[in-house]
Amino acid sequence: MKVSFKSFLLIVIGLTFSLTLFAEGKIKIKTVVVDAGHGGVDPGCIYGKDYREKVMTLDIALEVGALIEKNYPDVRVIYTRKKDVAIGLYERSKVAFDNNADLFISIHVDAVDMKLYKNSPTGHTVYILSTEVPEGKSDMYRMMQEVCKRENSVMTLEDNYEIKYKDINVESPNAKNILGANQAYVNMLQSLELASCVNSALANGPIKYSKGVRPGRIQVLWNCGAPGILVETGYITHATDREILSDHDRRMEIAKCVFEGFEAYKKEYEKSMSGLGVPAETSTGSQSPATSPAALIAQSEASSSASKPSNASSTTTTSASKPSTTATTATSTSDNFYGTQIFVLSKRLGKGDPAFKGFEVKVVERNGRYEYFAGCSSSLETARKKYAEIVKKFPESYIVKMENGKKTTVK
Repeated sequence: MKVSFKSFLLIVIGLTFSLTLFAEGKIKIKTVVVDAGHGGVDPGCIYGKDYREKVMTLDIALEVGALIEKNYPDVRVIYTRKKDVAIGLYERSKVAFDNNADLFISIHVDAVDMKLYKNSPTGHTVYILSTEVPEGKSDMYRMMQEVCKRENSVMTLEDNYEIKYKDINVESPNAKNILGANQAYVNMLQSLELASCVNSALANGPIKYSKGVRPGRIQVLWNCGAPGILVETGYITHATDREILSDHDRRMEIAKCVFEGFEAYKKEYEKSMSGLGVPAETSTGSQSPATSPAALIAQSEASSSASKPSNASSTTTTSASKPSTTATTATSTSDNFYGTQIFVLSKRLGKGDPAFKGFEVKVVERNGRYEYFAGCSSSLETARKKYAEIVKKFPESYIVKMENGKKTTVK
């Protein structure tokens, strides 16, 4: 029986994710795919005769991988390319999928069409996958769409691209069903955590200005079956960014920042993943994670506005996102109760946050983390009945008993 790639992806990802979470022992990051954008006949963004994105991305990606290998020899690093060759978007993500990767990091360089903009923007941006990208008329929205179109357009350079990508077009209204709603949501949260870490780390590098973490319909992130990010390290069309990106030593500094972001995520992820749940936000993040594309856009706009350079050539301003002061926090409690644990974070989410999916939630702060419980009751029987509904939206959730600050899993 012939099984389509889409069906195979759905089955394998679901099984892999479930088995991984239920496995005994500490959950660790074991395999990372590092992707150097473009290559070969696809130069990526260009400027003049001497500047090619494919050269810059390869240099940075190889160093990111080398730093991971050096500092974490137990982590397997896989490169989509190690030399100047063309690799299709499908093949890049397939590398991650076939190797059951835990993370996918794609390195790129940004640009704008100078016929459309008076001045080139500056700064780094980190993208995560989302099919639900809000629309708007500001330059931010327009640039986001341009990035997505540019990064996806390279698929047309591949042989038989119309056949290869016909079933996995991210523009399709059914595209989100490939991974399954819950797995896609968990991947988005984890991608957002990783993106936040890398974005914060890059603010300490040579191109300090952050344009934020943004959602996008980016093909290379679509089929990797793992949390992934696409890092636009700077603008080849901006004079100062270009000078930095064309210098080998400065590229090594950028690579070190990406590695430090990965390292921060890895440490917090492995520290927080006990049993079931989702990873906590790292201490490098400056705000609780947005849980919808719209919220992510709002955070990015606020961050970009707050940290915007005083002139077009500035690259010294550090992004400083500020936590919302208007959000109402979920109820904090240490009462004795039975409830369904849905996830664990190191930041408190606001009341009615989309992450709760409509359920009333209690939060318990323990050891510097916030544990979130839905369907809470003093009665185990009632908690079980509520669990039957909760598990439909949180398949990885489970019932616990909280008594005098001690949590035990209810079989």
